[in-house]
Amino acid sequence: MRTIGVAVLVIFLLFVSDSLEAANFSSNKGLSVSSSLEYQLISQEYYNAIIDTSSIDGIESWVLAKDNIEDLLARVGLQYRYQTAQNKHYFRSDLEVSKDRWIGRGESAITLGGYDSYIKLLGKVELKLIIDEEETGNSGYLHIFSYLKGRQKVSDKISLGGRISVEHVGFNEPKGSEEPDASLGSIRLYRDYDYTLLGGQINGNIALTEFGKSIDWQASITKRYVPDSVLAEYNQFYSMLSYSNFTMQGYVMAEISAEYKDYAQPGNQNDFGALDVGSRIGYSFSDRYAASLFSSFTLYKYLAPDIVNHDNWRGRIEIKGIRHLSDWEFGPKIQFEFSSDSPPEDLESDGVVYSEDYNQWGIGTHVSNFGSSLGIIDAEIIYGNRSYTGQDVLITSYNLINVSIMASLNVHRHLALNLFFDGDFEDHDSKEQNSNLYIFSISVSTHF
Repeated sequence: MRTIGVAVLVIFLLFVSDSLEAANFSSNKGLSVSSSLEYQLISQEYYNAIIDTSSIDGIESWVLAKDNIEDLLARVGLQYRYQTAQNKHYFRSDLEVSKDRWIGRGESAITLGGYDSYIKLLGKVELKLIIDEEETGNSGYLHIFSYLKGRQKVSDKISLGGRISVEHVGFNEPKGSEEPDASLGSIRLYRDYDYTLLGGQINGNIALTEFGKSIDWQASITKRYVPDSVLAEYNQFYSMLSYSNFTMQGYVMAEISAEYKDYAQPGNQNDFGALDVGSRIGYSFSDRYAASLFSSFTLYKYLAPDIVNHDNWRGRIEIKGIRHLSDWEFGPKIQFEFSSDSPPEDLESDGVVYSEDYNQWGIGTHVSNFGSSLGIIDAEIIYGNRSYTGQDVLITSYNLINVSIMASLNVHRHLALNLFFDGDFEDHDSKEQNSNLYIFSISVSTHF
């Protein structure tokens, strides 16, 4: 496996050297090289029940446990662009190395034409190699994705487009996935299934005014093939209709979409339909003050509901106040969220149908900076409460704190410090049910 990894690195470096020699740094051509070193941490804190079985009546105690997943990554990347008045082409690749894996990625696209009428061909490939698959229990894979899409303006106000795509993922199963059986011979225990996705889409745009107001629509179908598990195959149908209106003082965007997924399983098992309605509204009261409103409501309907997959609907509303100060934005933020399940009646116990219905609210503040020489900063902190209204005795309400930080700071002209943190902290009435989960990463990156 190490030999394969070294081969991938050699191929990558040969490509870099050839590209550097061929690069022409003119106004319509460009070559850029990037590298980074990143530390990642995923951590979860929770309580474990410890029972002393040395006595007749076991004594139960609770001990705080903590699980950490850490990784140190090194990346190097290359991007090349070529552009003319009507056509453009780009290629980018990167290599990621850690203690137990190598990941190589490549992407290339060519576009012929301008914004109103064009055709674009894109291809992506990702190869993941695990240094010791049997020890880690993970599988390497090859991921290939490509699409061909186009757009044609058929009148001053109407544009039509379409896209066809193909995606394939092939896993490299660990050797330990085959186990002998005296009566059946060798049994293959699949951990991951290879699959292929074929997709087709048509879309359109209707300009209601010369600038800012339009209607967009889309319809697509996707077919998933899984050669080793027919039950994991499905057909997916999706449609969307949206309206947008942008003015000097604000914007209004509204969207409604419908989805139906049909699995190749008997009795309509796992088949469902979904309807989603969402909107985004923003308004500037002055150069200093603005506000925005986001809403989303989704309904899921299962054809053969069971204890895991059953009818439910959920919604989310978010209100932000915005104060502009130079390149900074900050202000209050309010969130409302709910989830309502409808388990089938034949799953009830003692006349009670257990569900995970809840109502949640949160209030906090946000701050961001996207336009200064300092770099990019986006952060928020929310305090709130989730109250379960169902009758599941294993789930209790709790207070919550969410902290999220994303920053990319320009330390030097070609050097940046990148930081990401997202943490959810739960405070239950009984501390034994408290749980903390957070993701943290920090990296230093260069770009030339």
